[in-house]
Amino acid sequence: GPVSYVADRLRQRLQIGPVRQVVAACASSLIGLHLARQWLLHEQVQRVLVVTAEAALVPMFLHSYQRLGVLPKGVSAEYRGLPLDERRSGFVLTEVAAAMMLERQPSREPFAYLADTAVASEANALVRLSPVRPALRHVARRLFGGGPIDLLHPHATGTVDNDASELAAYAATLPPVDRGTEGRMPDLYACKGALGHGLGSAGLTAAVLAVLA
Repeated sequence: GPVSYVADRLRQRLQIGPVRQVVAACASSLIGLHLARQWLLHEQVQRVLVVTAEAALVPMFLHSYQRLGVLPKGVSAEYRGLPLDERRSGFVLTEVAAAMMLERQPSREPFAYLADTAVASEANALVRLSPVRPALRHVARRLFGGGPIDLLHPHATGTVDNDASELAAYAATLPPVDRGTEGRMPDLYACKGALGHGLGSAGLTAAVLAVLA
């Protein structure tokens, strides 16, 4: 498709190694991050640059998400731009870009270490998932066992169907040893309430913010 064509031309113009493009809705950039880690683990590459950019502020996107019922009724009157606010009634779209460089055996002290990644799917409809979130719970149980967690950055779209079930899945799978010092739960933050929903770029944007935090 056109995204693959652009990626190949970019590879030729910059004279870089293999290029892989990912189109997977809101998970696109995080799956790109997952694939980058897989390349480093299993291929003869030393560095992988993960780049994402989203330009969603066009009438077609706005109308389609409005039809899905995930946008607030009115920005000035109804929208609450606060992360994890129970009174949020949807998200606003934003245009955003982010990038992250992964290195295998870095020659200098790493700024951050990517311990693990995982990909799973549980969608039984485009925007309405199973309220139990079995795949998310499975992945969370596997990933939360690696050590204490200081910050949890959920997807948290600000929609009624997502936020409560997502946070419930994390709460059910966080082991007691990962509740921080003196039984304290990890800090919570979700960037979509502050920045808007960057669609395909939202995941990597959240990952970059988590690293900076």
